[in-house]
Amino acid sequence: MSGHLRADDVSVAARKDLAKKVCAALGYAGVRVLAGDRLPVEGGALVEVDAANDEAGGVYVNWEPSPELSKTVRDSLMAGHRHGPVFDLYGSISLSMRNALTEVLRHSGFRVDPVDDAGGEPTILVLGLNSEMQDPLA
Repeated sequence: MSGHLRADDVSVAARKDLAKKVCAALGYAGVRVLAGDRLPVEGGALVEVDAANDEAGGVYVNWEPSPELSKTVRDSLMAGHRHGPVFDLYGSISLSMRNALTEVLRHSGFRVDPVDDAGGEPTILVLGLNSEMQDPLA
């Protein structure tokens, strides 16, 4: 978030409330939810609030694979490798889980936008709850 202005307190509080609802919906579906304020030490859905006051601000969901797979990828990168089966597996898992989590959130009443950031991880931007739907977990 460096270089970005922080959104006002009301907007940040609304994003945090939305993030709590996202965490509850994913947990209700049986998905392990990871805290967005520290480095993941296990695999699961990482829910984060970006407090920036720009188009990048919002609630994001990313899939974190197991620490073992993440370490293997890091070790391969450190060894100068950029392609190969472990990268294919990592990318396939990340994209598949992003798509599955997108559907879980949609069916739980959220408006979501799957994001394919060039060079970044497949992620989900959570836009809010559908206005015609009640909070499914209320």
